[in-house]
Amino acid sequence: MTALLTLTMVLLAPVPEPAPLKWKLAKGDVFYSKTAVSLKQTVTVMEKEVEQEQDQTTYNRFKVLTADAKGYTIEQTMQKSEVKGNMPGAEDAAAKMKGIVLTYKMNEKFEVTKVEGIGDLIDKLAGEDKAVRKALASTLSEELFAAGFAELFRTAPDKPVKLGDKWNRNYKLPMGGGLGNLKIDADFKYSKSGEAGDRVTWSAKTKYEVSKPDPDAPFHFTAGELNAEEYTGEYLFDSKLGRLKSHTSKAKINGTMTLSVNGMEIEMAMKQNIVTTSTISEKSLVKD
Repeated sequence: MTALLTLTMVLLAPVPEPAPLKWKLAKGDVFYSKTAVSLKQTVTVMEKEVEQEQDQTTYNRFKVLTADAKGYTIEQTMQKSEVKGNMPGAEDAAAKMKGIVLTYKMNEKFEVTKVEGIGDLIDKLAGEDKAVRKALASTLSEELFAAGFAELFRTAPDKPVKLGDKWNRNYKLPMGGGLGNLKIDADFKYSKSGEAGDRVTWSAKTKYEVSKPDPDAPFHFTAGELNAEEYTGEYLFDSKLGRLKSHTSKAKINGTMTLSVNGMEIEMAMKQNIVTTSTISEKSLVKD
């Protein structure tokens, strides 16, 4: 009798509807983010080992300028950027980021198609220094900013999903600084649902590729073997509100590269440990 009652309760229990883990954006919407990136890096060149550490926290304000069936236009205002570490010039550059505005155009699939405002950013960072301007122009590419912005929307599957469902994403992640790109093969899983939100976990395999040489860059990489020993993370999504709530990721990248400087090739090894934590809010997260 007890077994029959239990079976009846199971059969009559409501079946959870698939969750639409997709952003809901309307013209005029405003939201904010706080992103903390901790980087520990060891670079070995000509048997000389250099250890670098950097902790950067960036605060942003986003406003939806347009939203229709064709896509979205989102304005990003950099409210504040704080840097601690031993990388030369990083703190000064972070201070200059305040107030910079970038505009992202996305299609209906939340893929970034255009980034505007990078020239103004380079102007502010470089000032009158032509050498710095040239170096920044070759490293701060539109592709780099588009990939970073797309991380806000990367979690969304192509259709509503139920607990336990999995999906895959393949994309390219620029490493910046002329280092080249990581080709990402990521597997996502809708792993948990509760009052805190819908949790999506992921892990990824990577493959390194060098960038095409920039004729204006003082150097470029001609070859490399960089592998992610670990590249994992999780998203927390509010499917009712249609907003990402938080994102964390961990990456351990090791490998070797060949650097070409004025026709001379230099072998170098690199180890990186990167931890990223992002929070999305309806209110500003800046604390003055």
